[in-house]
Amino acid sequence: MEIDYGYYHGYTLFDKKNIPVDYPFGFGLSYTSFTPSSVRSIKNAVKIADGDPLKVELTVDNTGAYSGTEVIQLYIGFPESPVDRREKLLRGFRKIFLQPGERKAVSFTVP
Repeated sequence: MEIDYGYYHGYTLFDKKNIPVDYPFGFGLSYTSFTPSSVRSIKNAVKIADGDPLKVELTVDNTGAYSGTEVIQLYIGFPESPVDRREKLLRGFRKIFLQPGERKAVSFTVP
């Protein structure tokens, strides 16, 4: 038996066909809530030169009453690419633990 999923399958097929996902990657139940803010490129560049890494920072607050763990995910995309590409690509993730009211900076560097 053989199965060929093709280039677009799973989440990438849902993105391509604009189909909403009931339980997206990273979906989970928690007793607390988290709020990301201040998402920014460190260079504030719209375009990145060949060979330069993409550096992204953001702040995450635990806005709930309980301590908790959150996985922060970084996706990149190529909206004006002449090549048929996936809409978004996971390029980094960080698991962080926050106490109630605690704030943490999270950073990513993508080659």
